[in-house]
Amino acid sequence: MRGLRLLRVLGILLLALVPASLAALAVAPAAWLDRLLEAGTRGQLRLAEATGTIWKGDGRLVFVGAATVTGGPDPRAVQAAVLRGVALPGRLRWQLAPHPLVVGVIEAQIMIEGMQQPVRVQGRLLDMRLSNGQLALARTDLGALGSPWSTVRPAGAVRLSWEGVTVQAGRFEGRVQVELRDLSSALSAVWPLGSYRILIDGRADQTSIELNTISGALELSGRGGLERGRLRFTAQAAPADPQDSRLTGLLGLLGPREGAHTVIKIGG
Repeated sequence: MRGLRLLRVLGILLLALVPASLAALAVAPAAWLDRLLEAGTRGQLRLAEATGTIWKGDGRLVFVGAATVTGGPDPRAVQAAVLRGVALPGRLRWQLAPHPLVVGVIEAQIMIEGMQQPVRVQGRLLDMRLSNGQLALARTDLGALGSPWSTVRPAGAVRLSWEGVTVQAGRFEGRVQVELRDLSSALSAVWPLGSYRILIDGRADQTSIELNTISGALELSGRGGLERGRLRFTAQAAPADPQDSRLTGLLGLLGPREGAHTVIKIGG
């Protein structure tokens, strides 16, 4: 008899707790997404000024770069990330469908000012796909992204486009193109230094990266890749006009000189 009473009490408690838990989850604050971003990217991505709920809200996406910022939901930690990183202009808006999560499926839409249309995110936690998209950013300071950006302290307009992007168990597949337009450096009086294109091609366990010059006084070219989480990249830099001495100081900071070119190496 006592066992039946205990089961009855437990049943009543469960019936009371389930609605309360669902109600709490329904209004879960948007700041929870910042915790997930911080944990999933080792502090390199943060969500600042988040409003709304985890299901529908907006905030500012911040790239902290190579630095690791910890501190969980503490607003002061998020503010520190903003000060140390590069915040995308405008606000990021998202909408997450709750019902597919019951069977472990993620269905969401993300929109950032500068996008032509929202990006759809579909799949499961370890196997997510992004719809093709583009993002154009006004002049942005890239110096806070870490090496080698922190040395040159560049700024310029950024245009990203991607297609066939899948993130599966930590592996990236797809093609991403980054265009840096009218790039300048705080360490050089030459403006602009030039415009450049970076192609990122992810396949299975290896991601290749290629850098080329579109136009400008400073010519850059390079190849490398990301394999098993390790970045190896080698680039060459030289004035478009061999007689142009205005870039001598900047080139001296980028790396050692080999013949007519300055060699820039990232990783082992």
